Amino acid sequence: MLESIQGSNDDADNNSSSISTLPTDSDLGSSDNSEDREGMMAGNGQDNILNSQYARARGELLELMRDLRALGHDKDLDIPQIAVIGKQSAGKSSLVEAVAGINVPRDAGTCTRCPMECTLLTSSDKWSCKISLHGDYINEAFSPEITAKADVELWIRRAQAAVLCPHINKERFTSMSREEIKQATDHTADLKVQRFSNTVVEVKILDPDGTDLVFVDLPGLIPNADDEIVKQVEDMVKDYISQPSTIILVTVPAEDDLENQKAMKLAKDADPQGDRTIGVVTKADKIQPGETGRQKAWRDIFEGRAREHKLRLGYYAVRLPTDEDRARRITPAQARELAARVFNTVAPWKDVKALPRPTRLGVEALIRDLSPLLLKMLIDAIPRLKAAVDDLLAASLAALAQLPARPAMDSAAELVQLVFRFCAAVKETIDGAGDDKAFVHRSLAFYRMLKASIRASAPDFRPFEDPEKYVCPPEPLSQQREDEFSGSGSGSVLGGASVDGDASESELAEDGLDEPVPVMGLLDVRRVIKESTGWELPHNIPYLAKTRLIREFVRRWTEPSKTCFAGIRGLVENYVYEELVPEHFAQFPPLKRFVVMQLRENMEEHRARSQAAVEQVLKREELPYFTQNGHYLETTREVWLGHYREVRALRDPKYRLGAHTAYGQAVHPSMGTSRAISEAIAALRAIPAYSNVSATDLAKLLPTDEFGDELVVMADVRSYFQVAYKASPSFPLSRLPALIASRVQRVIDNVPQTIHHDFVQGFAYGLQAHLLGKLDLGAKDASARIEKLLEEDPDVARERKELEEKKRKLEEMKIRLNNFRI
Repeated sequence: MLESIQGSNDDADNNSSSISTLPTDSDLGSSDNSEDREGMMAGNGQDNILNSQYARARGELLELMRDLRALGHDKDLDIPQIAVIGKQSAGKSSLVEAVAGINVPRDAGTCTRCPMECTLLTSSDKWSCKISLHGDYINEAFSPEITAKADVELWIRRAQAAVLCPHINKERFTSMSREEIKQATDHTADLKVQRFSNTVVEVKILDPDGTDLVFVDLPGLIPNADDEIVKQVEDMVKDYISQPSTIILVTVPAEDDLENQKAMKLAKDADPQGDRTIGVVTKADKIQPGETGRQKAWRDIFEGRAREHKLRLGYYAVRLPTDEDRARRITPAQARELAARVFNTVAPWKDVKALPRPTRLGVEALIRDLSPLLLKMLIDAIPRLKAAVDDLLAASLAALAQLPARPAMDSAAELVQLVFRFCAAVKETIDGAGDDKAFVHRSLAFYRMLKASIRASAPDFRPFEDPEKYVCPPEPLSQQREDEFSGSGSGSVLGGASVDGDASESELAEDGLDEPVPVMGLLDVRRVIKESTGWELPHNIPYLAKTRLIREFVRRWTEPSKTCFAGIRGLVENYVYEELVPEHFAQFPPLKRFVVMQLRENMEEHRARSQAAVEQVLKREELPYFTQNGHYLETTREVWLGHYREVRALRDPKYRLGAHTAYGQAVHPSMGTSRAISEAIAALRAIPAYSNVSATDLAKLLPTDEFGDELVVMADVRSYFQVAYKASPSFPLSRLPALIASRVQRVIDNVPQTIHHDFVQGFAYGLQAHLLGKLDLGAKDASARIEKLLEEDPDVARERKELEEKKRKLEEMKIRLNNFRI
């Protein structure tokens, strides 16, 4: 950017030549309407006064940039500015006073503790000053219009104190004296007082005898302080000078070596090529006659021979009033006279002054070049700023679009529409009618866990006298195929949904059961039969023995059912209260609270009724144990009885628990892998009377077992579990359509269907009528209640107001940028 204002000099050894080509007032915007501008220009005297029309244009541009900066998007806009940096007591305050024509606070040590932005404008016929505060959470005027220069210093103190003490009402500082300010900002007495702040104190000065300029005076770099304080100040300086369009004005005391200046090091880090850095040598009168080395060093720098210190925008030297001068209350004219005496008589400045180019000695020379430099940069930045403002305006419009619409004038209609939309969203969520099926998937996961838990409650019968020494026998192949068809395995019809990710069915079962299923062997079943036997005749197995064993697995279904219900309830509450209610009612907190209260009441009613319904489903599985699916029960009983007999008949020590071959893989005659069994079945089928014999029928040929009654009880109980767990068809599964098969389940469907129908759908489908009934829109006081319910969230209203105000300002900025001419 700066190439356009630095001239075309290619002589790398001439450090000062680029400064001589800085744009003067006559160079500004020379590409267009140059004749008109020439007519607008006035003489270029000591105070650099332009004619009133051109001065107004310059003032308009600076005001425009000031207002842009007040929007709070400095980094996005990168508005050209001048940042004054330097170490503590480097003469920054004196330089600011000389440029701005005012007095600033002075104290021992650091006196500038926050950025001070000075805007100097000549667009007025009388002198005045106003002080404002700008920051992340503040953008407001602080002082009244100040018409006496002598009052500015105290008002700046008050503004800086208000910034450093955010815990104190700012109004209190507007009437404080210097001593009161000193006490209020003593951080040793009040730990809430900040040592430094990023909040900006803006000093806007209208001075018809001044110049048009904007610069920011930053706190001085502190060489010796707490590491945290040193870092805070350095970070503040880095943040300002890192902006590509910021001119870095580095103040360096003449009696110091340039190599040792922290401020210059930070400037080089931010501006490695030295394209936008200006060196200002302060305290020019402090070089002693005998310091010939220092004199030569500064002479080389100003003449452009010190390549390591080369700056495209060069160096300036100033002699500013000392404390003694201020005590004597010297006038600006006297200050200029003292400075001229130094530059005329003191080396190396008298040698620098003799160079054949415009002087860079004195505050007047610095102002002469800074003002047109900044104005030229601002003019060049206008196209880029227009695009940036367009981007910010688009972002503001997008943010406004994300906010809820303003409340409608017809409050009753608005309220009804809100309720309708909310209830429709609840139904869409639980029905899975929209694109988001997450609720359905998570519901199925809970039902899958219930199914796995109930399936895991099956009796663990092991047909051995010492069952703990054997693994649990595998199920008969016909049962395995039936489970695969109905989705009991990993290929569940529930689609594999899981509450906690991809959990196996055994893991879900372990989570769902409150206690493990006990292993029962033949002796355990015999004990139950003996304990249940009363006056029965010999060879009669008491029915009580079977009911006792059936009750053992039926009672285990209560806890998984409760867990499933609680999970579904939590799921409904999460979607309703955490997602849907905020989505539809966040704009109106009173209405949101009312709706939540009514929802909780309504949901509790459905919960109580649905819980009772689930308990009834489980109670129907208690005594008497009953099924009309007799054919399936009988078929299943035969399968299990033959299975237990086969497993017992083929028991072998190598199949005990811990053997190298899994029991379920080796002991399974019904698998049909044995050649002898296949040959035996083929031989039997050759006999007409046994043409339908199968591998499972071979168990009937086994010799009578002394534990025959126990095996029968095992088969009866296990087959009834199969019926109660999932009632199956009384004809081959291959003939059963999948849709019908999915509806012949018993407990594993009855419980979920009850939960979903009575609780989930009952709550969702009756919600609209319930809410409208509670609103009672036909009552006499309905209008007042509706108005109260539709009071908008103050945060939303405030955010909308801020965005609309920002939009208005950006639109105004856009018009002003488009209309600006100079």
